[in-house]
Amino acid sequence: MIRFLIAGDVVMAAVTAWKFKMLPSEVPLFYYKPWGEEQVADIWFILLIPILIHLMYFSNIYLSKKLAKDEPVIQKLFLVANSIVIFGLTSIFVRIILLIT
Repeated sequence: MIRFLIAGDVVMAAVTAWKFKMLPSEVPLFYYKPWGEEQVADIWFILLIPILIHLMYFSNIYLSKKLAKDEPVIQKLFLVANSIVIFGLTSIFVRIILLIT
């Protein structure tokens, strides 16, 4: 599973490096807010997505070991949740970078 996390990091870094020169100073990141200036954030806010991926991954690992050390089904659920978080947030990151460049 850690390989999947590293692969997601590599994909996000590669896309960012590929489109770095075309990145604007502000990105539309907060899509849940009304259309316009409220959605826009500084470019460094895009780093919240990889940080969030890592926080959720390690908290799921910790909870899996703490709460379900004898339950293989629940451990599998945490594994699936980690996979969904990594894939979903990596694809959101890539989609945002590709849309704004």
